[in-house]
Amino acid sequence: MEKQTMVIAALVLLILVSGMQSVQLSNIQGRLSGYAYAAAGPAQQPQTTQQLPSNLQQLPQQIGGC
Repeated sequence: MEKQTMVIAALVLLILVSGMQSVQLSNIQGRLSGYAYAAAGPAQQPQTTQQLPSNLQQLPQQIGGC
């Protein structure tokens, strides 16, 4: 009987943890969808391009290997 009680307690704990994670995920998705909607609007300002440092400009050639 004790083993069965431990298994049930572990299952209940796992269900509670997954429920809490589902709520947190839902909250995060709600926050991110608000940002995505605001960023996709027509009032978005054009971003200025910045010049990369010289060591980063050479990066695509360096990744290939020797």
